[in-house]
Amino acid sequence: MKPQPLMVTIAQYVILVSVSATLFSLVEGRSMGDSLWWSVVTAMTVGYGDISPVTIWGRLLGVIEMTVVPLYIIPKIVADVLAAVIKDEHKFTHDEQEEILAYVRRNQGKA
Repeated sequence: MKPQPLMVTIAQYVILVSVSATLFSLVEGRSMGDSLWWSVVTAMTVGYGDISPVTIWGRLLGVIEMTVVPLYIIPKIVADVLAAVIKDEHKFTHDEQEEILAYVRRNQGKA
C-alpha cells in the first residue's frame, strides 16, 4: 500500500521539528521541553522570543527551520489536501494513456 502524500508531509514536519529540537537542546544546552517548544514556535514562524538561540549553530538551525516550514512543508500540506479534495474526472487512466501513446506512435509520419 502506497503511503498517502499528506501523511508523508506531516511525518516530514514531525521529523523536522523533532530533529531541530534535539539539535537545539544539544547546541544551546536547553532542556528537551524548552527545545521542543522553541522548535514548534520557530517552525510556525510565531517567534515569541521567550527562548532564542545564542550560538551560531542554534541560529543556523533556526534559519533552516524558518525557511523549510513556510516555503516547503506548509505549501506541500495545502497541495496534498487540495489534491485529495479536487478530483479530475477527465483524467486519463494509465491504460488510456498507453492507448493514446500507441496511437500516436502508429500514426507518426502519416500526416
